Amino acid sequence: MIRRLVFKLLPILLLSVMSVNVFALFDVTPKPLVQVALLDRIYAEAPSLSKLAAYERAYLAGAKVAKMDAPLYGYRLQYKPFLFGGGPIDILDELPKIKAWRADVVLGPSSSDECLLLGKYLTSIMVVSSYASDVNIQQRYSNFFSTLLPDNRIMTMLAHFTHKRFPKKSVFVLMQTDCKQCVDVGKSFIKQYQALSSSNYVTSKTMFFDHIDQLDIHSLIGPHINDVIFVLTALDLKYNYFARHVANAFPGKRLTFMSDQDNWGNEGGDTPLTKTDLPYDSYRIGPLLYDRHSALFMQFYRQYLTLFGKPPTDAVSFETYNSIVSTLVALNKYPDPGKGDKMHDQILYSYRHAMKNNPDWFRAKNYGIYLLTSTGEMLVKKMQISHYH
Repeated sequence: MIRRLVFKLLPILLLSVMSVNVFALFDVTPKPLVQVALLDRIYAEAPSLSKLAAYERAYLAGAKVAKMDAPLYGYRLQYKPFLFGGGPIDILDELPKIKAWRADVVLGPSSSDECLLLGKYLTSIMVVSSYASDVNIQQRYSNFFSTLLPDNRIMTMLAHFTHKRFPKKSVFVLMQTDCKQCVDVGKSFIKQYQALSSSNYVTSKTMFFDHIDQLDIHSLIGPHINDVIFVLTALDLKYNYFARHVANAFPGKRLTFMSDQDNWGNEGGDTPLTKTDLPYDSYRIGPLLYDRHSALFMQFYRQYLTLFGKPPTDAVSFETYNSIVSTLVALNKYPDPGKGDKMHDQILYSYRHAMKNNPDWFRAKNYGIYLLTSTGEMLVKKMQISHYH
């Protein structure tokens, strides 16, 4: 009966509203569209083919979940990967493509050095990175933001941990020469650590990490085998290889290493420490992401499970999701009163106001110190960012 009535009325309705937008008639106005350009050099994050494929799947999985959740915030979402290889300036080749696609917001890149490079070219669109942490990025460019804390605040937490955990050890800081951020982070740590302790000795050195096997490890590390060795490299792969290589050069001696590397393949959870089964200690600081007390994470978790039939395991999936959703929430919470015709202008207005009202917009509230084991990482200490400024 209902079906018959609908079909009888339909011709009359069509005749009477031929000049009326059908969406207005049925009150199903399409949600505004947000186009997200995914810009990153994943080849640097995962140089081997197997890791490259795993990283790309995890990275794009987060974007797919965000696309499915976008209607919850009143928007439709389209994303397009602009993934590049080679050197860092190859990123510039992607900019005309992003402009031609008419992106509304750019997600990425992960590298702070590449973000600083982009600042000269992307001036009228919001750029949100999940991993770039150089303090100069946001200070120089008002349209750039990272959902990771800036380096100076991360180093404050790491300096406190080091001082308390190893009160009688000196610290040896090794920085990759051809990585500007590595050198800046090293200097920041030294400054923060020396402010906490004037008695503990800190030494530093810049070096290249291209040919680790050819290094004279005994001359380099020998005087510092009892120190905390803080290694700052551009890639997690190089750090782990260096730590293993150094440890093998001093059998029977338990060395202590530290890193600020972001482990994209670790879930960043709160797994408690149960064992240390490596011949050396390797600590890392990073955001505590998989927080089951967070409504946002649980929404991500449920949607991921629905889409892929299994729980998420890689931090980069949630980081990608988190950064994209931060844009949608900013649009809702701080709408542009002028409602400009172009979505990228609305996002720029909304995100700038979000940053102004909450400098830690969509950043993890807790960070963790993780210890490497043969089967992954385990949480050693949980630190609230509000306690460290």
